[in-house]
Amino acid sequence: MRACAIPSSFCSLATIIDGLFSGLGLIPTGPRPSRGDIFGTIAVNYKLFLNILGLAIFAVFLWLTAQRGVTDPVCGMKVDKAKAIRKEIAGQTLYFCSEHCAHKAAANHGVILTSAG
Repeated sequence: MRACAIPSSFCSLATIIDGLFSGLGLIPTGPRPSRGDIFGTIAVNYKLFLNILGLAIFAVFLWLTAQRGVTDPVCGMKVDKAKAIRKEIAGQTLYFCSEHCAHKAAANHGVILTSAG
């Protein structure tokens, strides 16, 4: 019976990585840290500032995605408004991920597609 319940390729890769980390001395030895060691203090140091910077960068990217993204009305996929296929259907500008979705929407509305720009 295998020691690993996941596919053998993953087990092989895990064994190789374990061997590399062990060979390079990157696996910690000694006593495990206590909960107090881990959660006991919050220090104001470079890690705190890096975490705040990472959170700010994540928030900016999330905001940009929300501002620039639109949802394809046919398949529900999120697409960049600048790169999406833009069509005028029944007097309304719609954004699509592909020509296939644009034609499917037009067929559902019974109209001939015209480019919106």
